[in-house]
Amino acid sequence: MDAGNSPTKIQCSSHKLQRRAGNSSAEDAGPHTKSRLPRPIYWCPPRRGVKMNVDGASKGNPGPSGGGRIIRNQEGNLIMAFSNFYGCCTNTEAELRAMLDGLRHCERLGLVECQVSSDSNTIVQYINAKKCEAWRCWYWFEEVIHLVEALQATVSFSFRESNRAADYLANWACSSQRNSTFWPQGELPSKLFSIIREDKAGLPVFRF
Repeated sequence: MDAGNSPTKIQCSSHKLQRRAGNSSAEDAGPHTKSRLPRPIYWCPPRRGVKMNVDGASKGNPGPSGGGRIIRNQEGNLIMAFSNFYGCCTNTEAELRAMLDGLRHCERLGLVECQVSSDSNTIVQYINAKKCEAWRCWYWFEEVIHLVEALQATVSFSFRESNRAADYLANWACSSQRNSTFWPQGELPSKLFSIIREDKAGLPVFRF
């Protein structure tokens, strides 16, 4: 959903500004917002509860595919991160399956009112409209809607630049071709550790 064109809704230069302006940032500005100059995009923590970023990837579309999810708290600290290998499927299937797996984890962990961000505008539109036009996804779509409603989750679009951690995890699944779970007390891949640290510090990624 578009957050409008006011400066406080387009940018979130720090966690302090994010809390002052509400849960608004460049990541929520919508997929069709255009700018002639590079724009800083920020990952912003949730105002309350937790935020889950999800992403799917397909090498070939269809081809070897995977999904990634990462759950963080209001301080930007990692709660859990996951990557799942899905075999051969399309990018849209991988995106929806990543969403479903993430919601299932939220249910197991008892996380309600979770803020869910995806850089797939198609999947976000399907969920918010409660109508899936991709017949290959019908098998999973009903459960996705059920869990969104049961968990009182909000699903919104985010730019890829603010979804880097989930994107990394989805590609990790494609490369490793296996399922992986990452805990805050365990060893994280160096790239994932860096992304989490940069997001927590409020550092921007520029969108061209």
